[in-house]
Order: sequence, then C-alpha cells, then structure tokens
Amino acid sequence: MGEVFSAKWRTEAAPQTPEVSSSCESLKKSEDSNLGLSTTEARSKPAGSSLNLVRQFRRGLRSRASESSKENDLLPDDDFGDSKPDSPELESCPICLDSLCSQDLGVCVDADGCRACSHYFHLSCLQRVEGANCPQCRVRFYKRAPLPRIQDDCESWGASLAPAEEGMSRRAVSSALKAMLTLSPDDVDAFVEKSWRNWAHDDRVRAGSLPDLAAAVRDFLPEISTKVKQAQGDSGQLEDGHKQTGVVCDCGQIHVRRGDRIRRGSVVADDSLVAPGQLGTIVRIGDGRETVTVKWDRCDETQTYIWPDPEGLFLAPASYNEVAEDVSTVQEHTNLSSAAAEEFLRRRGFMLNESFTHENFIEENFRQTPKCWHRVRILPDSVLVQQWFDSIPPCECSRPTCGGGVRWSSNANKHLGREGILLQIDESDGTVLVESSGPCSCQIWYPQLAVMPVYDPDLDDKPCHKVNDQVECKMQNGWERGVVQEVLWNGKERTGRFPYSVKLHDGNEIKVPHQSLIRKAA
Repeated sequence: MGEVFSAKWRTEAAPQTPEVSSSCESLKKSEDSNLGLSTTEARSKPAGSSLNLVRQFRRGLRSRASESSKENDLLPDDDFGDSKPDSPELESCPICLDSLCSQDLGVCVDADGCRACSHYFHLSCLQRVEGANCPQCRVRFYKRAPLPRIQDDCESWGASLAPAEEGMSRRAVSSALKAMLTLSPDDVDAFVEKSWRNWAHDDRVRAGSLPDLAAAVRDFLPEISTKVKQAQGDSGQLEDGHKQTGVVCDCGQIHVRRGDRIRRGSVVADDSLVAPGQLGTIVRIGDGRETVTVKWDRCDETQTYIWPDPEGLFLAPASYNEVAEDVSTVQEHTNLSSAAAEEFLRRRGFMLNESFTHENFIEENFRQTPKCWHRVRILPDSVLVQQWFDSIPPCECSRPTCGGGVRWSSNANKHLGREGILLQIDESDGTVLVESSGPCSCQIWYPQLAVMPVYDPDLDDKPCHKVNDQVECKMQNGWERGVVQEVLWNGKERTGRFPYSVKLHDGNEIKVPHQSLIRKAA
C-alpha cells in the first residue's frame, strides 16, 4: 500500500518544471505582444495581476472588430466573452474573466465569519478553487460564502461587506457595486460620488440607509441566469474506461460494481418491501455477474435481483450524488449533511414535518463514527464537504515538500458519493484517509465528517482459516500453497486492509483480499 503519512506530514510531490515546446513558446510571445508587453515585461508580471491587461487586450479586439466591420468582416461575438463590442467594460471575475454581474457572487470568509479579503468572484468559480487561499491575494479563508443579493435582503448584503456596528466605507460600497451592476467601474465611481451623501452618515453607510441604496441601484442590477454550464466533452466514462453501473457501455456491456448506487425501478413485485424510486447500494455481486444483492437505504433486509436489467424495470441506474427528495428538503432547512438528514428522518419514521424551528440541528448528533479498515461512503454534499475542508487548519510543518495539509481539490470533489475503505484516522486534525473502490483505487484524505459507515455484509462472515493453517491461494498462474501468517478480519473486528496474510511456499508474503481467493490445502 506504500508509506502512509499522518495528516500533519501530508505532502504533495514537488512539481516538475515542464519543458516548453518551441510552438508553445512562440504562442506565448504572440499573446504577450497582443497585450502590449515585451517578453521581459510579461515574465515580470505576477500571476493573477493582469486583469487590466486583459481588458486592454479585449479593447484591442473590439477596436479591430470595429475597423473590420466597415469591410463587413465582423469578428464573432464569442471572441468578446459575455460583452458585445459596444457594451461597457464591466468588472471581471478574476478566475474566468467573464463579467462578475452575470452570475451569483462569492466571497472568502475567515474563521470568525467576516470577510477574509475584499475580492469578489463568481460563486461557481470560487467553489472550483483548490486549497483554501484567495486566488487573488492568497489570504487563508475558512469558507466560500455566497454574497446575498441586495434586492432580496439588503441587511444581509450589508453585513457581508462590513460589521453592522462599523458600517460600510465608500471604498467597500464602490467595490461591491462594481461587481454587481451593469455599469463600468468609472460609471460606478461617479454614481457613488454623486449619491454618497444620500446614503452615508459620518462617512459610513449603515443599516438604516441600505433600503435607499438598494432602491437606487435597482435599475442597474442584471437578471442572474440560473443555468449551469455543462462540461464539454464528457463521455460519461469513469476511471476504468467504462460507464456507470446499469448503463449500456460503449463496449456493449452493462457493468456492475460493488458500492455503486441504484434506484428501485417502477415494476413492483407482490412481496416487495421497497417502493419505486427508493435509492440503494449494490453490496454483493453473484457468480458470473448474473445477480446482484442490494441494500436499500430504507429497508433493513438485503434483496437479490437478476442482473442485468437493461430496461431498468427493477433496478435503474443512479448517480453517486443522488439523494432522496425528502432528504434534500431537510437539508434546505437545516444545513445538515445528507447522512444526518437521512438519520433525522429515520428517527421520525420518515414523516416530514414542515416546521424545523424548534429542532436542535447539530451534525454530530445524527452521525456514527467510522472505523479503520471498514467500508465507508464519501458524502455527496459538495458544498458542505468543501466547507469542512476549508475549516481544517493548515499544516505548520517546515518540510519543503509539504502541500499545506489536507486541502480541497478537484480529485476530492470527483470522488464524492463513492464507497471506499477507511485506511487511517488522524485525530490531530479530524481527517481520515480513504481508498476508493469501484472504478479506481485512489487514496485521498477527507475531513472525518465527510465519510459515513455503510452496510457491509462481509462483517457477518467469520474467518474460515486460522494462523498456521495450510492453505492454497488463487494466483495468476493457478493455486499456490502457503501458510496463514495473520487473520486480520474476525466479524466486525478488523486490524488490516485484507482478511488474511499468507506466506507462500516460494517465500513470498501476500495479502488475500477476499475469501473466494483462499481455500484449505488438499
């Protein structure tokens, strides 16, 4: 399995300096030239500091488009991002460079719930940032928070800019309005200058003036699109090159993996205890992959079905991040995880009460503690898991290769909702190391709250062999004799990743991952 570091000493491989091809180098020089920079000037500019240069580049494109329009040779609108050639130059998102006002905004928040810095981003862009440092100023943050819309809740909007007792400075108001309004930065400055005396008292905007401010800017607020951009080129393939369970793959087969999620189909048998639409997990796969055993989320007993079911009559495919509708409702009102919301409903007999005002919703009160070497599921709740990642204190070691401790990453996001084996628990920062199962076997550190124990039928199995037993193990070239060195699984008690450790007669020591791969020697 390789060496496992504690969370305090977690490291990332030092990045290698890539070789730059001549074609890439010439392309970079061309881009620098378009921005009005010499090669020396371009190399001296720090990353993330060239928004003005990008605007200058876009203005150049518009100027050239205007000249070419006289010859009926306009450039397509796509070359200008979200802005038309004659539209005002709006404040840009530092990450995607599209206009900030076109989407919901996000800000970086510190451990006390206050703004960690003064920068604004598209919330969706900020949620894709790896680690927990502002992409602009690199300040450490502990949460990525949505900026409330001033037209919906002006008091919350003001509180997100500055504490109510302090009030908002002219600079803070101007910076926020530049991110929100369909006005150029210069026009916003002029607008704030003209209106400041109507809003401010003692040179600060306070809660009592916020309704006036909101009314003044109403005509300049855009209609925010709620459409989510779809990933381009997504073939639906997983890490093993095949599609998810229950879907006809490009290879012509319908694959099935232990730990994958499934949904009960519309056909109901007379003796079925499972309602159509209920979610469950494949916990065992029969010989020849002709049957699967499913543990439904709201049924105490497992049920076995014929596989495959290409029409989804009994078993329909479900994605890793799907949750029940009533679970989503509870989450909207409580900020609980999907695991805690499911347990909350279970304690109520799955009767959904519309009133949540008198409940004490503490995540830990509805959760079970996972154990090492047991199967777990990584929660599918991306926003909540990301918040737990961001709240983990950074590593304080001085190792040159240290990556800063456990950090949010695209790899952590990609594995949400999947099952795996818990390999290690670090109590010092409340994190766990999980090895995913199914289409890949990646090892990733997560906050402990981000994983939940799952039903595992193997916990009911008692060991069939004991230490010093003569056994045969199924190897690539057939069965080979050996002696049992360790029995690591005994029902619910586990002390290792695999059930047995065996020393073969040729001297090699191996781990036996499954009972079907070991038998008594003849």
